[in-house]
Amino acid sequence: MKISAFADRDFKIPARDSNDIIMHPYRFMLNPDAIQQQRTFMPNEANGNTPGGKLSFDAVIDATGLVDPKRTNLPAEMQKIEAIVYTYNGQIHSPNFVKMEWGHHLTFYGTLISLDIAYTLFKPDGTPLRAKMSFVFEQCFPG
Repeated sequence: MKISAFADRDFKIPARDSNDIIMHPYRFMLNPDAIQQQRTFMPNEANGNTPGGKLSFDAVIDATGLVDPKRTNLPAEMQKIEAIVYTYNGQIHSPNFVKMEWGHHLTFYGTLISLDIAYTLFKPDGTPLRAKMSFVFEQCFPG
């Protein structure tokens, strides 16, 4: 699964970091074991009901070196994810718009509405090695 950041609601302008460098998509080390998709209709006076929805999933970020020996810095991994989905983007006055892709069958466009983090494994000195991140995104439609 990967998440890409955009600076526009049309999902055409890639988001940039604080150094004005285009943000690379984040590829999760482990795919979620389940994804929950909620579909809704929102009242809209102009044209009846507008479709919408939410996407939620849990992702495990493992920095033990067992999953990926090159990715062993948990704070750095979490910072990359949070920069894409959570960090305030001053150009659009909100967190980034994001596109989630999992294989060829799931593409979801939206914005983060909540993120919960649970640290689940630590070194003897207390340094976290593994975290479970629970995401909820609200759907946006490009264009």
